[in-house]
Parts: sequence; C-alpha cells; structure tokens
Amino acid sequence: MHLAYLYLDILVFIMPLISGIILRFKRINIIIRNFFLTFIIVSPIFIIWDIFFTAKNYWRFNNEYLIGIYIFKLPIEELLFFFCIPFASIALFELLNLFINDKKIVFNKSLFIILGIFIVLLSFYYNKIYFSTTLKVTSFLILLIVLLKNSVFNSRNFWIFITFSIIPFVIVNFILTSLPVVMYNSEAIENFHIFSIPIEDFFYSFILLSSYLLIYNKIKNRFLLTNKVNVNK
Repeated sequence: MHLAYLYLDILVFIMPLISGIILRFKRINIIIRNFFLTFIIVSPIFIIWDIFFTAKNYWRFNNEYLIGIYIFKLPIEELLFFFCIPFASIALFELLNLFINDKKIVFNKSLFIILGIFIVLLSFYYNKIYFSTTLKVTSFLILLIVLLKNSVFNSRNFWIFITFSIIPFVIVNFILTSLPVVMYNSEAIENFHIFSIPIEDFFYSFILLSSYLLIYNKIKNRFLLTNKVNVNK
C-alpha cells in the first residue's frame, strides 16, 4: 500500500487506453494531441489552487502512501492526478461519442443563470473555505458557459457523461479518502460526507471535468474547422 496513490494514477490512466485498443478506438492520436493542448491551458489553474490550499493546510497528504517526491510542495502523485484523471475522462467522453450520437438539447438559459446566482449567494452563507470556494467556482463556471453561449450545455452526451462519471469519481475518491491518502482539515470543510468523501469534492469534480471538456471541445472544434477549410481549398 506504500505506493497506493501512484498505482491509482496509473490504473486510471491506462483504463481508457486498454478500452480504446479493445474497442478499436478511432483517432486516439488526435484525442491525445487535443488533450495535451487542453492540459497545458487548464492544469495550471488547478495546480495553483492545490498548492495554495495545501500551503494553508486545508488538506494534506499521508506520506505512508506516497513515493516521497515533491514538486511545488505537492507530491508527484498529486500532480499526476491532474493529468491522469482528465485524460481518462476525456478519453471516455470520446468513447461515449463513438457509440452514442450526440444530440443538441435546448436548455433554459434563464434557469442556469438563476442557478448560478443562487449557488454563489449560498456560498456566502457558509464560512468553510473549501465549501464556499467550490460553490463560487461552480457558479462562475455555469454563468461563464451560459454567457459565452458555449455549446457544452447543449450536448446530450455531456450530461450523460457528467452523470455516469459519478461512479468512477466515487470509487477513486473513496480510495483516496478512506485509506486515507488525502486528509482534510475539518475547519475547511462542512464535514458532510458521502461514504468518506467530503461533499465539496463532488462540486470540485464537476468543476474539473467541465473545465477540461469545455476547453477540449473548443480545441477540437477549432482543428475540425481548420481541417475543413483546408479541404475546401
């Protein structure tokens, strides 16, 4: 169990690759290219967030389950987390698109705006820093997507993916919090748990996956548009 976090990162990373090979996943090289560009843009935001919260002792890591290599005062396994989890998520999202044709759905823009405002107002009622922060960022992300008229909320497959991503999320987070690999400061969270998982991590998961998919789809569509223009020439 000494390398539990590393083993978990590796397992999460290889699962979509294995499934892609078995199912003859199309254009895996294009997906990897688009993901790397997405990773370069998105990951620094979450890594800085993690560095700050770790420095403030809002959470800490159990050395019993780590290699012992630290970068920016974060264990190397935690940095790998920001690569492996999003990569697996995007690969599985593309796998979903391979089997289920996406469909544009109409969402009520006003409803999402009201939801975003309600969440941010709710965040000011709670003074636990991790809970209030995840609420504010969730609200910001919802309002940003709506105001920028991004198509991600119009994607049926996006909502299917977000719904079913709860299953691997619970498995991974349950392992991390039950061993425990990650230990939370009770003064930073609301101390409401599902199994051993703080409720804040559910909001964090939505923020992480939505952010990566939002940028990934932008990059993907940009390449598709560029290729289409080149073909027409």
